[in-house]
Amino acid sequence: MNRHVGYGFSAPISAAIDILPESLRHHMTDVHIVTGCDPVFIGLHAYRYSSDGRSYKHIAHVVYPYHQLTLPKHLRHPTIVLPTMRSICDILHEMGHIVHFWYGLDIIVPAIDDDYARINHHEAFAVAFQHWVLSSNDPMLDEYIKHLFESLLIRSR
Repeated sequence: MNRHVGYGFSAPISAAIDILPESLRHHMTDVHIVTGCDPVFIGLHAYRYSSDGRSYKHIAHVVYPYHQLTLPKHLRHPTIVLPTMRSICDILHEMGHIVHFWYGLDIIVPAIDDDYARINHHEAFAVAFQHWVLSSNDPMLDEYIKHLFESLLIRSR
């Protein structure tokens, strides 16, 4: 992990990485993660509020390179931001956004029966990824979603 700030976050992040399929686990260890701080204050990005009005100072999110306009281009990387301690499920959700970025943000999965997944196709992907990692036999996931994630695993080897 790169840019890992708060050491108290290590256990849940490591636990989330440990339950990933092995081919993704290897790649996820190189993901940049910022913990325990305000991403605007440290200069990661300049966005103060999400589209629904929540402060980025308090919510877990992913910052893509094209949002990191305050950084030189060679320092811009997809980054998971965890300003406060989060559950393994929340961390897996953010990792789902990273996987979505790696394989193309244009990949659309059908929204599963989850209010948050209905917000947009990015959240639908991350929620489906989280459910798939926790239980690939989750009844909320249809066969298309299971096949999609299994094919991504093959591509990541």
